[in-house]
Amino acid sequence: MDNTELLCALELYRQSIDNAEDLSLAEKVWETDSSVSMIFPLGQAQGWDNVRDTFYDKVMAGLFDKRELCVVGTPRIIVRESFAIVEFDWEFHARKREDGSEITTRGRESQVYEKKDGAWRLVHVHYSQRT
Repeated sequence: MDNTELLCALELYRQSIDNAEDLSLAEKVWETDSSVSMIFPLGQAQGWDNVRDTFYDKVMAGLFDKRELCVVGTPRIIVRESFAIVEFDWEFHARKREDGSEITTRGRESQVYEKKDGAWRLVHVHYSQRT
């Protein structure tokens, strides 16, 4: 099966993290309604408005002035009729706004996409940081 569309959606998601201030990137990959959800080390968010305000604004753009999310290895992709699951390892490089210190974290992420109007839309993300 050709997973090109899902790999493109994953790349758009990655870019939306690197450029968290530009919410138009996130809105191109996420379903922007109240059904979406996200679980991450600093909390959780339900509904697009909360994902946008909590994860993108407060965490990504608020805590870091420079971000780079790297997908490590080859993502695992499982496709069903109207949904897909994408699992991958990541490495995140960032610079903290508060003091300019550089950080690198690593973890694992799973994403659920739903096929809507012929396009894959992100509806759930769950990621955890490795210690």
